[in-house]
Amino acid sequence: GPVIPPTIDRKRLVDAALFLRRADDPIKPRIRIPAGAFGDTGNTLPIESRCELGRALCVYGESGLGAAVRRGKYQDHRFDDDLLDAAVECITQRWLPSPEPSWVTWVPSRRDAVLVPDFARRIAARLGIPAIEAIEKPKDTLQQKEMQNSVQQARNVGIAFRAKAEEVRQGPVLLIDDIVDSGWTFTAAGAKLRKAGSGPVFPFALARMRSQPD
Repeated sequence: GPVIPPTIDRKRLVDAALFLRRADDPIKPRIRIPAGAFGDTGNTLPIESRCELGRALCVYGESGLGAAVRRGKYQDHRFDDDLLDAAVECITQRWLPSPEPSWVTWVPSRRDAVLVPDFARRIAARLGIPAIEAIEKPKDTLQQKEMQNSVQQARNVGIAFRAKAEEVRQGPVLLIDDIVDSGWTFTAAGAKLRKAGSGPVFPFALARMRSQPD
């Protein structure tokens, strides 16, 4: 007989769709760093400069939400409301970062200055907390995917960002980006926020490219 049945129970389809919507993954904080990558720090990032455990909503490009992230990034140039609903559900019902974030900011990009800030502001509105542009990227750097190894990635983003001290708030913050790969971008941006006086930094990405290395 056939290996795969010719019909599929609708409940199984619904359960599969829900599973794909809830396949979020932890973003582990970086602890070991290349010496000098973030200024005068050694090989270990100080506790007070580290991000907290974060979350990635889905795997980039995979069926369901992952495909929606790719479509929003490269075709629609806006992340749709389904992604917004799924992100808010992940943050408020499954992840539950503690202490609860009291404001939202985002990782800036000089290649697309609208996409991520727009999504971050929409998340902040749904969470009922302010969205603040607290990080800037003064100059262009190479894209992380162009770096040959993790050391180059760390040093590339270590010089990329500057926190706006006058905008940074003391409370816990949700730091948003569209895609996470190595985790160095969140690590560098989070360290800048902490140095400028923010509370705990909780990274949140719409998608991850692959499992984050230990």
